[in-house]
Order: sequence, then structure tokens, then C-alpha cells
Amino acid sequence: MLIASILIAYLLGSLPFSLWIVRARRGIDLRTTGSGNAGATNAGRLLGPGGYVGILVLDAAKGALAVATPLLLGFDSRTQTLCAALAIAGHLWPLFARFRGGKGAATALGAALVLTPQTAAWSLLVLVLARALCWLAGRRVDAWYWTLAASLCYAALALWTQLHGPRLAYALLLPLTMMATHHQNWRGAWAARRGSGKDIHS
Repeated sequence: MLIASILIAYLLGSLPFSLWIVRARRGIDLRTTGSGNAGATNAGRLLGPGGYVGILVLDAAKGALAVATPLLLGFDSRTQTLCAALAIAGHLWPLFARFRGGKGAATALGAALVLTPQTAAWSLLVLVLARALCWLAGRRVDAWYWTLAASLCYAALALWTQLHGPRLAYALLLPLTMMATHHQNWRGAWAARRGSGKDIHS
């Protein structure tokens, strides 16, 4: 059952919902339009808010189910954390989409909500409140900023609440993973600030 749980986690992560839904609704490969990212934000540009939310939920569900499977089977936190990582890896390099996937934020969130429910929930609450304040102030902040901010908040809360072992490792490595998968965004923002390029929104 251990091998099956690990395999299931990767295969769940490999389900490219954004690609399938955009292809069904618009008849195109999502990776050929907008930012080229196979994720909810880019899909939302074509499908609208409803499509964005729907794909976000589906991608988060992949991560949640990947961790819930070994949890329900009685495996320890090491196996649960490994399955979380494999679900994210599946989203980044999906078997069913020629290994060209998204950036893993929603899948990582879903995994975190099962792996460390209280810490992830508080981080999500902080994110929602911060976004609401920015909206009320009329300020637009790109999605990737929020992804990095939420992952850093998650890591900080993990330290504050004294998580330990594999769960703490997951929380601390998540911001680094998000920085790596969003490197084009922050490099583009840095170049734009220096007047040598433009920001990339995805």
C-alpha cells in the first residue's frame, strides 16, 4: 500500500485540469496563450472568475487527496509529506501533459490543508484578509506576490506553532519551491523595477 500511495500521489498531481478544461471550453492549449502557464490564473483569463475558482479548487483537491490517502491508510507523517511533495511534482511535471505543467501553488495549498490543517488555515485567513484590504484600498497586486507571501507566512507560522519533523520541513521548503517555480515572475518584476524589462503576470 505504501508504493500505491506514492504512485497515486504523483498521478493525482499529474491531472492537468486547467489544460483539459480550457481545451474543452476554448479548443486551445492553455500553454500557448497568456503567460503560457498551465494554472488557474492563466486559465482564468480565458474562462473568467468562475473558471479560475473551479480550477483552483480542483488543483487544491489533488494535493489534499494525495495527502489524505496515506493519512487514512495509517501511514506516518513522513509518508504523508512525501506524498504532498509528489503531488506538487506531478503538477509541475505531469505525466498526462508531456511533463509541462503549472507552478504548483494550489496543489501545495491543498496538501498543506491536510498535512498541517491549522497552520495552513491560519495562513490562508491572513492571505484572504490582506487581499481584501488591498482590494478595498484599490491596489492591484499580482497573484504571484500573494503566492510567495502566503508560503512565507505558512513557514513562519510553522515555526511559531512549533511544528516538527517532516511537516516542518515541508513548511520551510515550500517558500523556496514557490520562488523556484515563479522565478520568471520575480525576475521580470526586478527587471521592470530597474527599467530593463517588464513584469510578468501569471
